[in-house]
Amino acid sequence: MKKSEIFEKVLSVVSEQMELSSERILSTGRTEEEVDARCLFVYSCKKMGLSNEYLKNVMKRKSTNCIQHLYNNYAIRKEVNRFFAHNASIIEKQLTYNE
Repeated sequence: MKKSEIFEKVLSVVSEQMELSSERILSTGRTEEEVDARCLFVYSCKKMGLSNEYLKNVMKRKSTNCIQHLYNNYAIRKEVNRFFAHNASIIEKQLTYNE
C-alpha cells in the first residue's frame, strides 16, 4: 500500500469514528475533540509505518516536533480519557481488520 493510501485510509477511519471532518483533523484547531482526533490520527499513521517527516509535509506543519508531541501524548490521553481510549480501541480494530 502506498503512503498516500495509508494516510487517506487512516484519515477516513479517524474522521468517521470521531465524527469530525478531515479538514478539522488536519487543521491547527485546538478544541479538545480536534486535538484528540489529531492525536489518534498521528499515532495510527505512525503505527502503520508513516514517518514524522512525511506527516509533517502532508499535514503542512513547520516541523516534526508537533507530530512527535502528538505521538508522545497518545498514552497519556488514553490513560486519563475513557472516551479517547474507547475510540482508540475501535480505530485500532478497524485498521487492523482492514489491513
